Amino acid sequence: MRYRYRDLPIRRSQEQPLQEWYALFLHSLGVLHCASAGGMRTSMRTAIKMKRAGYKKGFPDVFIYEPRGQFHGMAVELKLGSYPSAEQKEWQAELLKRGYYAVVVPGKFNYQEAQAFLELATKRYLNNEIE
Repeated sequence: MRYRYRDLPIRRSQEQPLQEWYALFLHSLGVLHCASAGGMRTSMRTAIKMKRAGYKKGFPDVFIYEPRGQFHGMAVELKLGSYPSAEQKEWQAELLKRGYYAVVVPGKFNYQEAQAFLELATKRYLNNEIE
C-alpha cells in the first residue's frame, strides 16, 4: 500500500511517525530535503562510525535545500512531547547566524498541532513569507 502524506496512520505521540509524515509532505511539494539519522537507535559500532564520519550531536532532524529570500535553506527540529537539548538550541542559533531559517516544533504540541505547525512554517518559508 502506498501512503500519501495525509494518509499516514497516527500512532503514539512519537517523533518518528511525525518525521515520516513530514518527509512525505515535503516529497509531495517537490522539495529537495534530507533527514538526519541522529534520532535513530543504532549499535555502538554504528554510532562510532557515524561520529567519525562527521555526525554532530544536535544536528536538525530535517534540512531543506531550497534557498528563499535572505535564507540559504531551512532546518527543522521535530519535537513531540519533549524539548530541545542544549546542542539542538546551539545548532538553531548558529544556523540562524549563518543565514539559514531554523525552526523547532514546540514540544507541547500534539501530533495534529505539530503537523499544522510544520505545514504552515514550511509553506511560509517556501513562499518567501519569512521576514
